[in-house]
Amino acid sequence: MKKLLDITITLIFSPVLLVIYPLILIVIYISDGSPGLYKQQRVGENGKSFLLYKFRTMDALSSDDVHQEHYEKLSKKETIEPSLTPSKPIRIENDDRITNIGNFLRKTSLDELPNLINVLRGEMSIVGPRPLVKYESDLYGDYQKIRNTVKPGITGLAQIQGRLDLSLQERLYWDLEYVERRSIFMDAKVIWLLVFVGLYWSYCIFWGIKGALTSKTSEDYFVAGRSIGTWVFVLAATATSFSGWTFVGHPGKILTDGLPYAFASFYALTIPFTGVLFLRRQWVLGRVYNYVTPGEMYSDYYGGNSIRILTVLVAFLFSVPYLGIQLRASGALFDVLTDGLISTNLGMILLSTVVVIYVASGGLRSVAYVDCAQAVLLAIGIIILGVITLKWIGGWELFTQGIGVLVKNDLVGGTRLTADGLSNRVAIPGSIQFVSSGSNAIGGVWTGMMCMTYM
Repeated sequence: MKKLLDITITLIFSPVLLVIYPLILIVIYISDGSPGLYKQQRVGENGKSFLLYKFRTMDALSSDDVHQEHYEKLSKKETIEPSLTPSKPIRIENDDRITNIGNFLRKTSLDELPNLINVLRGEMSIVGPRPLVKYESDLYGDYQKIRNTVKPGITGLAQIQGRLDLSLQERLYWDLEYVERRSIFMDAKVIWLLVFVGLYWSYCIFWGIKGALTSKTSEDYFVAGRSIGTWVFVLAATATSFSGWTFVGHPGKILTDGLPYAFASFYALTIPFTGVLFLRRQWVLGRVYNYVTPGEMYSDYYGGNSIRILTVLVAFLFSVPYLGIQLRASGALFDVLTDGLISTNLGMILLSTVVVIYVASGGLRSVAYVDCAQAVLLAIGIIILGVITLKWIGGWELFTQGIGVLVKNDLVGGTRLTADGLSNRVAIPGSIQFVSSGSNAIGGVWTGMMCMTYM
């Protein structure tokens, strides 16, 4: 079963990997020459040797002698015993064999992507102890037989705890811990995430390729030939406005600022519908006057290219930092959901690659249909989150009782009260308050007027 899941995950990610692999090989070749791939004999399941594939991160002429001597020095040529007592880390400090691009690949774990070839060949698994070279495995004495009762993996418990920052003793401890506790349920957190993400990314790349094949003109690319249906745009605009940060951020703000903040969530409805009106109007004007982008329309209306340049500049200055924050947050989410099995940088780079593929190649059409899927997933996610929350609380009745207790404490203690003496957890502070700033409003910032203008 585990082997089937490993192969399934690898095949699901194959469209993304077919794009990333050549790019990394090209970068390695340009920066440091060939070869781009590195092959080395490693010890696998039941002590059987196999050929491991990685992206080359060291000088092509470097020797393994430095690595072997370092490990013998760490072990003092004695059998390693499992222990959590801190000791000298495995990492070779200031290793001048590592190239500049190799240093980046190692920090982001991209150098290990070719390990998926070994997964397809049945020599490795997605999750498990890292495969060792023979002289390194021999340092574990009889413990290596226990360690090698499972297939080596691309990532495992030792990688979560600190990778090369661990000592040989600590790494052995966590590897043996995995062997003892291993089960398909232990790997499930990573497996279900990779399956879901892989399917979603395949959908994104599909629309990127389809958009690229169908976009014959600039009008096809930038405005999808003005053929996108109203409901497609409504769902796409909803996903854009009611994005992942809202999905996570709004419950947090409701917790701190009370239910009145929930009124701000209505912008998820108002933005898409007003956006439909704006887009339809722009498309009509574009069809009549042959505009393709808003910059062309503004340039013609105001006269001159200054406004066009300003439009592009404003879009660039907003989108680049915003996209960077979103991608970094998504990478961090990978790290959290997998308990560190997938690093923040690796998750961010993989997601960035997918975004570039479907946005840059597919144009507006691919973006719209990908956003449609996002809107559906967000709706399903909100429902699931609500169900899980109510279940953990103990049901709807206990939920309302809990809010009642909070409100009663506010009234008794005279805290968090609106101008009318009500708890701002459930009541809007006031329609209009003449204050120097929102934070000075009685009862909190989310007045009725604030909610309306925020929408």
